[in-house]
Amino acid sequence: MATYKYTAISKDGVKVSGVVEGFNEFDAVDRIKQDCDIVLKLTEVEEKKPGLLSMEIGGNRLNAKAFSLMCAQFSIILQSGIPIGRTVRLIGDKMTDKKLKGILKKVAEDVEAGRSVATSFQERRLKKLGIPTFPLTLPVRYDDEDTVECGAQDMWHCIKWVEELTGEKWDWEHYFTVIKRFNEQTKMEMEKWEMNSTPHPQLIGPAYELFRKWNYEMDGGLNPDVMKTFYKVRKLMYKSYDEKCNPYRHPMKYRAVVWSCPAHYYANFSNWLANAWGIGVLVEMESLNFTKELNTTDKDEAIRDLARLYERMVMRKHTNGGYVHVLDELWKVCEQFNANFIIMYQHVCCKTMAGLQGLFDEQARERGLHLIWVEHDLMDPRTVSRRDMRAKVTNYMRAIIQAEPTDESLIEFEDDITW
Repeated sequence: MATYKYTAISKDGVKVSGVVEGFNEFDAVDRIKQDCDIVLKLTEVEEKKPGLLSMEIGGNRLNAKAFSLMCAQFSIILQSGIPIGRTVRLIGDKMTDKKLKGILKKVAEDVEAGRSVATSFQERRLKKLGIPTFPLTLPVRYDDEDTVECGAQDMWHCIKWVEELTGEKWDWEHYFTVIKRFNEQTKMEMEKWEMNSTPHPQLIGPAYELFRKWNYEMDGGLNPDVMKTFYKVRKLMYKSYDEKCNPYRHPMKYRAVVWSCPAHYYANFSNWLANAWGIGVLVEMESLNFTKELNTTDKDEAIRDLARLYERMVMRKHTNGGYVHVLDELWKVCEQFNANFIIMYQHVCCKTMAGLQGLFDEQARERGLHLIWVEHDLMDPRTVSRRDMRAKVTNYMRAIIQAEPTDESLIEFEDDITW
């Protein structure tokens, strides 16, 4: 935490001076006001510059090898169940890189005082680099509409902060133009869901996943040229649907929904599912986000809609506000897409779904749905390889369903020939 000198008027009306620690000036003022009514002056106390012998050499750049080692240690220690604050302190104590050691020491203090790791790292590192930051901290409890107002206020503060930082005013005309395009993209996204609910789905598997990530979510209506891609894909999709085309070389035996976050190091996994076992992935959880048309006329309501969108984007919509958003929602999606198969990703470091595993398994059996838990490590295939992921499906298909693959040549092969 930072240290601040202050001058204030006490509750007895006496002028007082002192020193207080806080995460930032707002936190410092809140702490001072526990004993004082009015804060007259607040000044951050600059840290003493290190002496020549302890001075960091090499500027602000972090050592990539030391940083990579730190991330690996985080993964290992957190899996053992040690609290996050203790984890940060343990790694910091053993760290030989002076720059990282200093950052970790301060982060540990912040976390033990109630701050989140992400916010502390952000302020400790980016502030030191001279990079301005504004953390958006929306409540993400979207069942309670009152939280939307809190989120909207955060958005307004961020807009004001950017305006003051850049000297540029928020361009409402441009914003509404962009959001109109985004609304049109959302409508076309929902057309894909509707088509994939039929017996003749078209844009499925990694083609759909990658299109959604790079053309819908990453663009968000910003680039008018991206709309050309949307219309082109839409035209091809309807043409294939009218001709009742099969998107894979083998007919689909199973209609699948992917739940939880996928392995980013195995984008082609759903293609393998289809070609090896006839499991066609119709939709995945990360696609099923906020679909309300955003306001493009009223500024206040437009910002509230932006807060609603922010609260319901990837992972937030299903992993906050109670198990109904992730458990009950799955069965509704299976019914909507006429799915009889679920690929349940289990990120081994995050363990998002682990607490509900028994409920998922039990309720899937009650509904006569196949559910396979497929572990992965999001970005790191060293923990769970692509081959391990394929083996999990193959073992289930042969042992539980007693099925034969649609293509035996795709069951055993080395990971270096896939992506």
